[in-house]
Amino acid sequence: MKKVDIMISNGRILTLDEKGTLIEKGSVAIQGDSIVAVGACHDVEKRFEARDTINASKCLVMPGLVNGHTHAAMTCFRGIADDLRLEDWLNNYIFPADFSPAASHASDKASDVWHPCRPESGVGLE
Repeated sequence: MKKVDIMISNGRILTLDEKGTLIEKGSVAIQGDSIVAVGACHDVEKRFEARDTINASKCLVMPGLVNGHTHAAMTCFRGIADDLRLEDWLNNYIFPADFSPAASHASDKASDVWHPCRPESGVGLE
């Protein structure tokens, strides 16, 4: 039996493969930063022993969502009036801040802050 760091067990697994496979009672074995097995609980758990187990019964287990639309300069505006409707937020808070004299410098600094976070958010440089 192979050792893994984490086993997510008893979950409803949405694989997002080409066939749209949904595993009703499944497990995911994780070693380091890699998924090493996905399948029915009985198949995965007889092949792997985990240091930590997450019981995902009554939960959906699915791939993480990727932030494919990011404006690096907006990093410095996080948390500004986030509870408003989009039009109000943009027109009365973000656009005035974005076009202020300090915005160019702030955008450069925000990009410096955001850039190291890019790989974790799934955003490439294409």
